[in-house]
Amino acid sequence: MAAWIITTMAVEDIEEVVAIEHTLFTNPWSHLSYESELTCDNAYTFIVRPRAYQAGKQPIVAYAALRMLLDEIHLLRVGVAIPWQRLGIAFFLMKECMRRAALAGALNAFLEVRASNGRAIDLYKKLGFQLIGKRPNYYPDTHEDALMMIKNLKEEHNER
Repeated sequence: MAAWIITTMAVEDIEEVVAIEHTLFTNPWSHLSYESELTCDNAYTFIVRPRAYQAGKQPIVAYAALRMLLDEIHLLRVGVAIPWQRLGIAFFLMKECMRRAALAGALNAFLEVRASNGRAIDLYKKLGFQLIGKRPNYYPDTHEDALMMIKNLKEEHNER
């Protein structure tokens, strides 16, 4: 049994997700951005909570926002709260997102990642993503390049 539970993000989860965003990103998404994702037809937003936790409501420890475009899923946002990093949560979340995307009909998964984000790049490679290109000066805050990566979801289709 997994130590984590993945559920669809709800409006009442947005405030907690945005608080995590502010600790992880220089340009965090706003409350309104997540509200828009929750009402978008081809959007998938997920949160992760620990299956067991000491007291009270389990905290949100990770989240992901994806968007289906034709037969391709695009990873828009993924984050793991700092105290919960390096526990395998991101791998668990991404693996489940790819499985659900395949179930929804996606043939490929696509993402962009900061060229300097070695930990994320290593994770994506471990998940089977391959580098397909670069977008120069993609991030407006630092003018950093984005690496474009893609994963064929055939493997996830076979696991259904």
